[in-house]
Amino acid sequence: MEKLVSFHPSTIRLQKAKDLFLLCFFLRGVGLADICFMLKTHRQGNYLSFHRHKTAVPLSIQLTNSIRFFLERYGSRQPESPYLFHFLDGA
Repeated sequence: MEKLVSFHPSTIRLQKAKDLFLLCFFLRGVGLADICFMLKTHRQGNYLSFHRHKTAVPLSIQLTNSIRFFLERYGSRQPESPYLFHFLDGA
């Protein structure tokens, strides 16, 4: 994991892929669909509380500094979007 964290990709596309993998890892192994469908309302104080997209299993994950980093980098800045991350636009 240290090698992956210290790896510096040569393109923006590879950086995004690396970041998404790390975010999945830091969020206790959730899938990309879980991340894409996270809503702003799932952020409750110092936790993300949501149901897994595929299995509907409830999860509550404490926000670590690593998770906060990715929220800052990829968090939705569109007030009208219900999604926590900007991967889906709400349309």
